[in-house]
Amino acid sequence: MSNELSVDEQQILEQVTIYIAKELSEGKKNDDIVKELVKQGWPKETASNFVAETKSAIDDYKHTPEGRIIMLSAAKRHMLYGLMWCGGGSLITYLTYSAASEGGLFLVFWGAILWGIIDFFRGLLNWYKYKD
Repeated sequence: MSNELSVDEQQILEQVTIYIAKELSEGKKNDDIVKELVKQGWPKETASNFVAETKSAIDDYKHTPEGRIIMLSAAKRHMLYGLMWCGGGSLITYLTYSAASEGGLFLVFWGAILWGIIDFFRGLLNWYKYKD
């Protein structure tokens, strides 16, 4: 009896690994991912070990030279998008304020401004974490 996986089994394993990585990148907790795998027929211990190993491999990769470059790129993108959201929200708020007559109505795009500030600082913290 061989312990080697068939091509189909390897593809399924790869798809599950990608699914777990995606869920982790979106901030899902390990336990929630394990519960989802158990719903799909995985034994709980196997699912828990697989999720933990996948998370560990991702964390290890983030600290390799390649991984650091990718993480720095993502951090810079978050800082740029954060500035764009904050600047765009501020600009539109200013334009509606300028267009409103005295005592008139104007809109404050606080959601875009707040999201931009959060996204910028999220990127900045990750940039500090992964820079040399």
